[in-house]
Amino acid sequence: SSIASYLDYGSKNHFDISPVGPLLGVTFPEGPDFPPLEYNVLAAKVFSEEINLISRQQGPWHWTAGASYRDAKDQLLQQFIGVGNEDQSTSFAVFGELSRKFFSDRLEWTAGARYFHDDESTTDLLPPPGVPVDHFTASFHAATPRLVLSWYPRSNLTAYASYSQGFRSGFGQQPVILEAAPQFPPVKPDKLHNYEIGSKGTLWDGRVSFDAAVYYIKWDDVQQSLTVLYQGATFGAFVNAQSASGAGEEFAVAARLAEGLDVGLNFSRNELTFDADVEGKYQRALGMM
Repeated sequence: SSIASYLDYGSKNHFDISPVGPLLGVTFPEGPDFPPLEYNVLAAKVFSEEINLISRQQGPWHWTAGASYRDAKDQLLQQFIGVGNEDQSTSFAVFGELSRKFFSDRLEWTAGARYFHDDESTTDLLPPPGVPVDHFTASFHAATPRLVLSWYPRSNLTAYASYSQGFRSGFGQQPVILEAAPQFPPVKPDKLHNYEIGSKGTLWDGRVSFDAAVYYIKWDDVQQSLTVLYQGATFGAFVNAQSASGAGEEFAVAARLAEGLDVGLNFSRNELTFDADVEGKYQRALGMM
């Protein structure tokens, strides 16, 4: 199978900013060109393509393989505030899984992997007078595995245990943040480790279905937004927390009470918490502690 998509989005608008003048400590003069108008531009173009190959469901061995490509560019311009940047990301991935059933098809193991590469850049479109254009570039890559052991005690019941990893690229800070705090570090990639045990199946000739799982997550270098106070200025930035971890449970059940009448119940809970303080880490990085 092959799946392709293309997005071309654009939004341009003007709005009166005189009501926020007192909040910004700015007095706007009167004249034929007022009330003052903020000019905003938001645009994006994204192309993606994914190809998947799946083996025929015959015999004990099964496999899947695929590749994906994504090219994305977006622009943000807020003229009065002085914010303008262009972000671009070009990425590709290759992935595959191999499975085999054994013990009379009662057990099945699956091993898979994914390699991901991403080239990113951020360009300042509105640098202050006399300041050179800031241009951030970086490349990120990761190989992430997936392992699953499944047990089929009956045709309508499955139990499994799995381990998998997730990866997300880092990125540079927005130019307006670097103007206020040039030493503010870029955002590093974050990685997820997920351990899960679960079961799913049906009862009473398929009239009731259920799905239950318990899991434990270890999330390294968590990307999150943080409000930072630096030299009297407050701004929002994305940062890396040290890590977060915790356990969780999920449960879902659905029942067909009558023809055309289905009811369902879903429940989930997690206790994911940060393993260390986030704010102090960045206060130290900015020389504020």
